[in-house]
Amino acid sequence: MSWKIWKDAKSRAEEEYQKGINERNKGNIDEAIKHFQNAAEIALGSNDPSLKEKGILASVMASMYQVIKQPYVTVFEKLKLSLIELLKLNPNVELDLALPYKIKALDLVREIDILKDIYVLPQINLNEIHKYNNAEAIANNYETVAKELLSYDKENFLVRDLLKLGKPMDIAFKLLALSRIIKALIIVSEEPGKAAELYSEALGYLTQLQDHETMDFAKKKLEETSKATKCWICGRNVQGENVHFIYLQTTMTPFIKRSYRSDAPDIFIEKDSATYIAVCKSCYSAMYNLSDEISKYYYQLAIKALKEVEARLLLEIEQLKREIRSIKISLSR
Repeated sequence: MSWKIWKDAKSRAEEEYQKGINERNKGNIDEAIKHFQNAAEIALGSNDPSLKEKGILASVMASMYQVIKQPYVTVFEKLKLSLIELLKLNPNVELDLALPYKIKALDLVREIDILKDIYVLPQINLNEIHKYNNAEAIANNYETVAKELLSYDKENFLVRDLLKLGKPMDIAFKLLALSRIIKALIIVSEEPGKAAELYSEALGYLTQLQDHETMDFAKKKLEETSKATKCWICGRNVQGENVHFIYLQTTMTPFIKRSYRSDAPDIFIEKDSATYIAVCKSCYSAMYNLSDEISKYYYQLAIKALKEVEARLLLEIEQLKREIRSIKISLSR
């Protein structure tokens, strides 16, 4: 095997590059990356200026497949820098990424910034929006990236099959919908009417997609946020179920139902053979706090009574101990 030592840099770089292609074609991405990196190191480390383009191309290939495995910002930036260097040497260079078509390096450079912005977006759990201190900033970032995608002049991403990406337009609609939902969740405690508008906008974007989970979430929130009624207890107008009012189970006679059904839409509802009345957040929290105080009061009374019983029992136990000792002394005489 020592004959390999005498191969020139061009041959060794080409050999490593072809090994990278072969491993890529087999689906061994980690091995392909190693061979592309070796090819780049050999070519760029030689004194042959004609190998510079080959070395940078190998670096581009290594970075491209690193992006597929780990789409981090730093990897995207490294790929972009390599592509820019490659374009300086050959503005018309095309990349063979085992796709049905070749990709021009110039077109890929334009796409990388958008891809990087997509992957840098944080994931968010809509059911736990209250845990995010920067939820509004996340919503704004979603909208900014969505606008970038809407201005992108291609129907599909060049590397869509490699990164398993949907169409730019579909991703944009999803981001716009999420942005509206997040903003609605933030403001619903202050402006339920505005929140309902935002949920409606979100549904407008989602109807063009097949994201049933997000659509069901937005539909439910829109239904709850749009619901308006009167508080059964104080009579104030309220809007926004589970935010500004809730339903509490109660017992209601036919006469009460008939007499007050028309006071306000959904002032009480019947579900699963039970009746529930609408109670605003203020009345509910007042009742809750009062019941909490009452519970504490009776708890303290119970503890006090238990302590009194405990004290009496301790006295009785001590008395029994004294009697037992007295008996023992009598018996020992």
